[in-house]
Amino acid sequence: MALCFDCGMLFGIEGLRYGDILLKEDLAELIASAEDGCQFCQMCWASFQEQCEQEMIENHLRLLPDELLRDSDVKVHVSMRLDELRYNDDKELCDSRTFSNCRLAISTGPINAAPDDYTLQLKLEAELSVFADPGTLAGEFIRGRHFTLPADLAHAISWIRKCLLECNACHKDCAPVEHREMPTRVIDLGHTGQQTPYILETKGRLGKYLALSYCWGDGVKHQVKLKKATYTAMLQGFDESPLTTSHKEALQIARELGFQFVWIDALCIIQDDAADWENESSRMTECYLNANLTLVAGRSANSSRGFIGTTSTPSMEPLRFEYTHEMHPGQKSYWCICLPRNIDTGPVEERAWCFQEDILSRRSLIFGVDQLFIRCQERLYHEAGIVVNHSIHEVDGEDLMDLTTFASKCNDPEMAREKMLLQWYRIVGQYTARTMFEPHDVFAALMGLAKVVQRALRCQYLAGLWEDDLVRGLLWQGRGDMFPGAGFTPLRRPAERNTKKPERLGLPAIRAPSWSWASVEGGVTHSPFHTQENDKRRFDEENICVRPLYGNPPRWSPRSNCEVDKAFMPNCELEMLGVPKLANCGTRPVPDQAGKDAPWRFAGARVGEFATLTDVRHPDNIVGMGLFDVKQEQTDLLWCMRLIRDRGLMLRRDQYGKFHRLGKFVVVDQAFFEDEPAMKVALV
Repeated sequence: MALCFDCGMLFGIEGLRYGDILLKEDLAELIASAEDGCQFCQMCWASFQEQCEQEMIENHLRLLPDELLRDSDVKVHVSMRLDELRYNDDKELCDSRTFSNCRLAISTGPINAAPDDYTLQLKLEAELSVFADPGTLAGEFIRGRHFTLPADLAHAISWIRKCLLECNACHKDCAPVEHREMPTRVIDLGHTGQQTPYILETKGRLGKYLALSYCWGDGVKHQVKLKKATYTAMLQGFDESPLTTSHKEALQIARELGFQFVWIDALCIIQDDAADWENESSRMTECYLNANLTLVAGRSANSSRGFIGTTSTPSMEPLRFEYTHEMHPGQKSYWCICLPRNIDTGPVEERAWCFQEDILSRRSLIFGVDQLFIRCQERLYHEAGIVVNHSIHEVDGEDLMDLTTFASKCNDPEMAREKMLLQWYRIVGQYTARTMFEPHDVFAALMGLAKVVQRALRCQYLAGLWEDDLVRGLLWQGRGDMFPGAGFTPLRRPAERNTKKPERLGLPAIRAPSWSWASVEGGVTHSPFHTQENDKRRFDEENICVRPLYGNPPRWSPRSNCEVDKAFMPNCELEMLGVPKLANCGTRPVPDQAGKDAPWRFAGARVGEFATLTDVRHPDNIVGMGLFDVKQEQTDLLWCMRLIRDRGLMLRRDQYGKFHRLGKFVVVDQAFFEDEPAMKVALV
């Protein structure tokens, strides 16, 4: 390994742990050393380039000769950062001496000193990852590993077992309940894991099983699937060799970890039986909550390619340094430094089906893009050695299961209800941003989470909305409408898939009523700045302008064809009392004062371009401004109906007198909506 004089004199890991080591006089000297061939300087410079904004680096280099910096410390320093996990238990296993979160900090200026105001804006900070091989002296003290790059499955399995053992022994929230009710069918590998696998009908049997979460891959056809024609034979056993690669690798991992039972959707749900598919979809909550471990094939977008190996390659090879320890004189081993590894899970983060599988699981083993992860109800373990406090059920920092427990015990049911509703809107926002190959799966792929939320809310589910909060639920809109420059895809109508050529889209897919967010594809939001207090005022009873048609108890829909256990809900009719008003829709600019008076505004770039609403009797009178959900559905004449005083829905009326959602608007002229009595409105 080629090193400059300064890097060759670096302290060992223990010295770095207790010291802030001066490496170079300034960044320019580090860059020059990197260009001269020092591999450690090259890695440090690369870490600055990866982790710092280019503009900051350029400013730093430009101002280095500045006299104001003469008395400031802008030297390049390095230091080892180490954290040690602490547990309340007295168990020996939980009192590990292994350093977690071990990484090398690099900084222009002393690492632990606060810079002055001038150098603060110039200070550059970055980190490098540290790891060691298992079974070595260095490996006893450094938690970081690197199995993924060489696809070292044997060492990976050892690390996985150690993390799971620690989880079982030390995490109160993960207290192992080894045997829970298994799904309708599982794959039985036998007690030793060596027998021919077969499909087991569990009939309510308890057991410890592993569940697979993965991407099928667009258009992938599995050679072996559970179908009506293969059902009887697969109960007796099936050959593993023709299985899809990800399925074979899942069985391999299960055997290595000692699991007898495995659940894989393609092999445990009858794929050509719609009734069985819908029934099993309704059991997704229990399927993942009851699994002892969920195996997430995160790095693979296509199940035919498998997930154990990785195509990811580092931009720089790790550097190896000799490791010694004062307590073990004479023993020699090595520790390694590399650029920080990618923490992305991979393509599963983009798939809608994998969303609820991720949140509902008790514990997950994730094959990520660059490394393995284990997530449980208390910790997130990185193969790179980082261990952080984390709950597997979190959505935007809120633990879904904690909220469910809170709702059942809270003395303030209104507060508990509001917290759960806001969590639901966060769930919908994240879920709709993901992709789905089969458009009609939109409700099935969220059914497990919807059932968990319903247990807390105890109200009727209406095609993705909650009856007790229907008015707020109807006021969704595309994320791109709020943040047009943030790269969000415009909303579009879903289309049927061409089974022979999956890349081609077919006719429009009617999968949900027009008023549901599920009627469109693309990320939606109910409000980017939800706060309990703001929404309490906005959706106060006196501020709501529509009422359910049915009372005692109030019901917006008398039908039961769009409830939480339904996988397919293309039709669901809402009936209410409201005041729909006919309006012209143009593209003329909104006067400045009208825009300022509007209590809530869309992204400025789109207002006026798509929806300036005017009174059909007095065309100069602007009554509202809004946006179409799908740009291509713009029309010159439409109906607009307030849901609350300052906003409502743009609608079209069909030949049967029923209304269909076109978009959302904000009110400019309140008087326009207040001169007519409410009428019966059917929203479909």
